Amino acid sequence: AHAAPPLEPRKLRALFTECNRPQLRRFSQELEETLPLDVDTLLLPDLERAYRQSAGFLTRYALVITTFSHIHEVQKLLRKANTEVVGLMAEASLETLMRLTALPERTKVGVACNEWTGSENVKLSIENAGLKNIQLVMGCGAEPASLKRMLKEARVVVCSSLVAGKIRSLAPRGTEVIVDDRTLDKGGLEMLRQRLAQLAAGKAARGGRRGQR
Repeated sequence: AHAAPPLEPRKLRALFTECNRPQLRRFSQELEETLPLDVDTLLLPDLERAYRQSAGFLTRYALVITTFSHIHEVQKLLRKANTEVVGLMAEASLETLMRLTALPERTKVGVACNEWTGSENVKLSIENAGLKNIQLVMGCGAEPASLKRMLKEARVVVCSSLVAGKIRSLAPRGTEVIVDDRTLDKGGLEMLRQRLAQLAAGKAARGGRRGQR
């Protein structure tokens, strides 16, 4: 009854990098809420700039984390750094994919986020699900004209919450708007949790050896 409560996992410090601010903010928050991590963030161009100026700043991080769509780009940039780079999948929700699966053959589906890079990433996550019954049409909240073009073709739209209001204000009556802010793949998060445990154990062992000297 008086057993000590289990110790909280030791938090490690990581850097998360992405190409657009909404996903940078949302995914880094998800990492901190899910894993024993303190997460700093940098947009990809800012990471490249900081690394060119002083590569040593990476030594404060146990890992650099990004999404799979940028993993090769980040690995190439940091190839001379002694910092592990981890990629995670960002996926559309199962509910969204099931709804898209139920659509008739050759249905045109709009895809839109607030920035083109976000739209491209959502398009990629839907394509990776292997849906053959739909045709994707892209738009971007930063360019309202692209949303109007998209809505001339698509009567179903998958979009982020940031651009949903704008799409609803432009969409013809009867347009189905599916709001889907992608989340990080749960299997990938669990693999990362195991890797963090290994890194924390190694860090503790190194600390113990230094204490014995």
